[in-house]
Amino acid sequence: MSDFFKLLPNRLDVLSLETADLASILLEYLHSIKDFDQRREVMKTRFIAGQDMVPEGDRRHDVSRAVIEAWSWLIREGLLVPYPLAGQGDSFDFSRLGLQLKNRQQLAEYQRRLRCPRELLHKMLIEKAWPIFLRGEYDTAVFQAFKEVEVSVRGAGGYTVADYGKDLMRKAFRPTNENPAGPLSDSSEPLEEQKSLQEFFAGAYGRVRNPTAHRHGVLTDPVETFEMLIVATHLLRIIDRRKPADP
Repeated sequence: MSDFFKLLPNRLDVLSLETADLASILLEYLHSIKDFDQRREVMKTRFIAGQDMVPEGDRRHDVSRAVIEAWSWLIREGLLVPYPLAGQGDSFDFSRLGLQLKNRQQLAEYQRRLRCPRELLHKMLIEKAWPIFLRGEYDTAVFQAFKEVEVSVRGAGGYTVADYGKDLMRKAFRPTNENPAGPLSDSSEPLEEQKSLQEFFAGAYGRVRNPTAHRHGVLTDPVETFEMLIVATHLLRIIDRRKPADP
């Protein structure tokens, strides 16, 4: 376990770190142990209980408590689980999620994803795009979200699969002073607002969806990606209000 403290400039730095930050360093340390038996030994309950975990030195009790808190955080967050073959909870191992998150940067990004409030999304995106977003597949999540927008516009407007993309958006929301008017346009709105909504749908599809369909690695930031899912959510809710009521 002494190797763990080599990741810190000073052993007492653990006392100034937030528990989650210390836990991320501990997770990185555990992944650095490539030998399975050695890692099993380190991850036994006695370390979590504080025995033989921290070398002698100043404020050993305080340092031990901080590291124990970090262990507990990893378990609570589902990154460490009881080793299935150990029996009686004698040892811990990585969970499936813990195996995916190998360093501080990956864990920090995952936490940022979790802080995005899922309940703000349209129910269709919670089902179809949110799981992809949580896996960190940002381009695919946005692409899937705007696929749902396209399918919803097509269904609400009575179009076929031959209608798609920005052209579909422009037809569906064509202002009521044009012939034919779009089935999702609203004659009670001023014409300028109708035109703006038409441009909004076509522009969002072209600017947000299209780059993720044609290039890899367009999105790398979870918060920016979530903002795009919110845009798709707004579009879907407009469609919900505009589509004809079921007979």
